[in-house]
Amino acid sequence: MRLVNPRWVLPLTLMSILPLVAVGWLLTERSNELSRLRYEQEVLAARYAGELASATVQRAAEEYFRPRSENLSWAHLEGEEKFQKTLRSLYFSSPLLEAPQFIEESELLDADLSALALAKDPLGVGDHRCESVVVASLRLALVENGRERLGYDPTANTFRKQHLVAEETDDEVRRGLGWWSLDLEGPLAEGCEGCEQLLARFGVFDGDREVRLLSLMLPMPGRGEIRSGMFGAVIPAEGFLKKIVEPALYRWTQQRGAIPRHGLRIVDTTGHVILPAASTDENRVLRTGSALYSESMLGAGAPWRLEVVTLSGFDLDAIKAANRRWSLAMILAGMLLAGGAILLARGFLHHREDALLRSHLMGNISHELKTPLSLIRLYSETLETGRARNDEERARFLSIIGRESKRLTHLIDNLLDVQRIESDRKQYSFAQVRPGRVVLQTAEAYRYQITESGFDLKVDVDDELPLLYLDEEALAQALINLLDNAAKYSDTVKEIRVGCVARAGQVRISVSDRGVGIPLREQKKIFESFYRVEKSNVHDVKGSGLGLAVVKHVAESHGGQVMVESTPGKGSTFTIVLPVDFDPHRD
Repeated sequence: MRLVNPRWVLPLTLMSILPLVAVGWLLTERSNELSRLRYEQEVLAARYAGELASATVQRAAEEYFRPRSENLSWAHLEGEEKFQKTLRSLYFSSPLLEAPQFIEESELLDADLSALALAKDPLGVGDHRCESVVVASLRLALVENGRERLGYDPTANTFRKQHLVAEETDDEVRRGLGWWSLDLEGPLAEGCEGCEQLLARFGVFDGDREVRLLSLMLPMPGRGEIRSGMFGAVIPAEGFLKKIVEPALYRWTQQRGAIPRHGLRIVDTTGHVILPAASTDENRVLRTGSALYSESMLGAGAPWRLEVVTLSGFDLDAIKAANRRWSLAMILAGMLLAGGAILLARGFLHHREDALLRSHLMGNISHELKTPLSLIRLYSETLETGRARNDEERARFLSIIGRESKRLTHLIDNLLDVQRIESDRKQYSFAQVRPGRVVLQTAEAYRYQITESGFDLKVDVDDELPLLYLDEEALAQALINLLDNAAKYSDTVKEIRVGCVARAGQVRISVSDRGVGIPLREQKKIFESFYRVEKSNVHDVKGSGLGLAVVKHVAESHGGQVMVESTPGKGSTFTIVLPVDFDPHRD
């Protein structure tokens, strides 16, 4: 095996490229796997950070509301007057408690939820007031929360617990914070613009018609004649963020020693970042990065979510995309190298085949040149030495010399034309000529040589043919090439037909034979220089492979084309199509 053989260029190139591509692919997959493991670790750490931050916010809320709720509980046990006084004091001293309400346990047991939901005047003032919407909604939420604490079963209309404050845990403040919603277009607000403005101060809009409200709802114990019940108050959402959530998160983020690579943010239901509010270079990653962990703020129904973002800018999707681009680049590079190897191998092979073909055809051309020269030399020497026996024999020798001279001239003309064509130096002398005259003169000049070989030549030329811009000599040479091929590649049926007709703005010059024919797969290649059909029944026919290349160039230089119709074993028809409107002087 010779490795320098161009046929081995592609296999050897692929053998060197494929391992590189495979290694690159494995490295990419390994990088993706390591990135995935790191991402899982980041998510786990983010979850832990989010849970710690959420617990921090809950503790901050508990620290703020527990002493106030304890004061209210003790004041409630000391009587109505003390309770109302403490409630008023708490209302004026704490900006986070609005519209405080108290519902006794007996009301929880007997309340009609549907009536409360439709109550338009809970303050008893006799007309619509926007404050009454908040109060009515809060009282409805208190009843629902109180019944839930009493273990109410709506299907059986029974309560599991007998007392509101029985079996309570120590985590009452955290459980008392919760969200409830109010429909701005519902029966309470009825689309009132004043109610919408008031609720905008207290709550958070979720869409166009719903407001989420945060409240503190706590059970108040009873003693003696003092009945237990549910206390509730609205907590303004914006104030809760500024007074409790933001300071709590700030304190948590200052503990950088624990989890330094994570940051926190609060987003609403649309994904808009609420905290941190400022858009600075320091928190740009925090505001725009993908969340690794997310949970609702203070339970279900919250309009806010606490999200944890990695401050390192780690983005699994971006890393995978970069790895994919790198892999794609490697694959493309391999494909380019393989493509280059293919082109190189094809170039080498074509060059080699072309060289072999030219060498083979040069042998044929040498034989083609040697044969007429030998005959001319033989018969001229015979005439020169006076060995011809009579005038008839001398005439035959002169005829052979003339025929072989024409054959030699034709071959040399083809060689020179191909050389000029390939070097783009071929020039034509155009003049307005009737093509029928050129066809008839050429056929008649070639008739003797054809009929001497036993062929039947028939010529059919239309009487009325238009004038065309033609190079008579070039067209005659193209026609002689077609006649010569028809004679060479005919076998038992020696019949040649020449036609020249005008059809639809074109003049068609055709040469038909009933010879060996040309396979379909070869019909596009036969017009290439030095190409010959490699077929056993024509392999011994000598030729240069130049004639049809000259015919094609002549036809195209006259603004036309050459076409072939052929069936193996039945013959071929070559047609030169020349447009009537061709003008070589037109730009």
